[in-house]
Formats: sequence, structure tokens, C-alpha cells
Amino acid sequence: MLLQSIITALTVFGSILVQAIPALQLRQSAPPKSPPDFAIQQTLNISTGNPSKCAAGIRYFLQPIDHATYDGTVGDGSTFYQQFEVIDKYFKPRGLILFFQSTENANMVCLEQLAGPAWAAGLGALVVVLEHRYFGISCPYRLNYTEMATWPVPLLKPLTLDNVLLDSVTFYPGQPTMEDSRVYLVQGAGHTADIIMEDPADSDGLKEARGAYLETMKA
Repeated sequence: MLLQSIITALTVFGSILVQAIPALQLRQSAPPKSPPDFAIQQTLNISTGNPSKCAAGIRYFLQPIDHATYDGTVGDGSTFYQQFEVIDKYFKPRGLILFFQSTENANMVCLEQLAGPAWAAGLGALVVVLEHRYFGISCPYRLNYTEMATWPVPLLKPLTLDNVLLDSVTFYPGQPTMEDSRVYLVQGAGHTADIIMEDPADSDGLKEARGAYLETMKA
């Protein structure tokens, strides 16, 4: 009964996201460009140092600093390392992917502190948490995050909702058997309302980012 309740809740939530703003699907342009595969693979092998002391699966993903202008190059001015944790021991091919977007914390919240692993065990799912850009150790331009940090304003320009959403779209935990899996947003770092509520003042870039995000987080 509990397992069925979880499946039903995830399905309903995914349907709400897609149905709440169906017009956004029409705003979606080409998928955002990702860094070269070889660079992504190299980055997956770089140690994060695991400052959050998570139990397992802590890695870096190579992420564009600004998705709208990204030209495919790799370097401090165009890409950054974004920390994530993945638990795949329960994952079955074509199974669900439970995605948590980390909140804006000094240290990424580990999956062991969330409900995801328990759900993954019952669903045969992969569960992953992606650290929020500009927080923890996931800072572009080699910035060092502290709660009292003062950074040059121009370096904060890529800290937008557009880019936060598209980080989730380009992100790939590295499991070769997950191409046909369905992705469910379980936690959206407080951005859930921003995702499902369209404002007339929203830029075209944000509307396209929402469309791409909802297509990725499909039910």
C-alpha cells in the first residue's frame, strides 16, 4: 500500500507540473548545449572532497556557467564543477529517477537525510541530489562560498532561475542504463512555485527554460 501511495503521489505531482502550464511546451527551443562528453567523464572522476560527509556517490558534474550563451568550450570562464550525490544500488534498468534539487545551503544536504533512498528501495529507482549553483562547493569562476562572501556583481549574473532549471536538464549522473527512465522532481529547492506559475513579466529565456525543465521532469 505504501509503495502504491508513493507511485501515485509522484505521478500526480509530475502531471500537475506538466498540466499547470501546457503552453510552455510550445516555448521550448533546442535542448541546451552540454560540455563535450570526454570532459564530463573526466570531471566525474575528480574528487569533491565530500565536505558534506555524505555516505556514498559524491561526484562532480561539468556544468555550463550560462546555458543561454554556452559555446561548448571548457574552462573557468565557461564551465564549473557542480557537486551531486547519487545512490544507484536499487536502480533497475528503465526504472524511475528521483531527482532532488538541493536547497541554497552552505553544505549540500545528503540523500541519507532525505526520504529518497527509502523510496528508491521500494521502487527500484535511482535517487540523486544536485547542489544548487553558487552554493557550497558548486560555485562558478572559482568563487569560494561563505555566508559572508562578497563577490563582484558581474560574476553573479549567471545566478538566475533559468540557469538553475537548465542545470537539471543538462545534468547526467553517468549511468548508461538510464536513457529510457522517467524523471520525477521530488524537491525543487523552493523553486516549485516558480516552475509552475508563469508571470507575464518572465523573460523568453525563463519560459524556454521552464519548458525544457518540464520536458525532462516528465511523468
